[in-house]
Amino acid sequence: MAWMATLARMTQVSLVAYATAGAFLGMAYFDYPYNLVLIVVACQSILAAREASPKPAVAPTAQAMPAAATPMLAGVRNRRSSWRRSEPQRVP
Repeated sequence: MAWMATLARMTQVSLVAYATAGAFLGMAYFDYPYNLVLIVVACQSILAAREASPKPAVAPTAQAMPAAATPMLAGVRNRRSSWRRSEPQRVP
């Protein structure tokens, strides 16, 4: 949930910037603070829902690839090997 911590910090910065601009400009009917409050409330509800959800006892395992998808991938090779340049040979 690192993105939520970053979003909360940027919301604080945005609120300070809004207050600073509001000291010099007439923005009485500007709805920006309501958007910031909406962001904070949405983050709180996401966090509360995540904390309330039951934790799995065992880590989920990777699911096997369906047999129908296997023939499509049969001819695929590692393409990164063709992108690599060969090392220049050093002459003694």
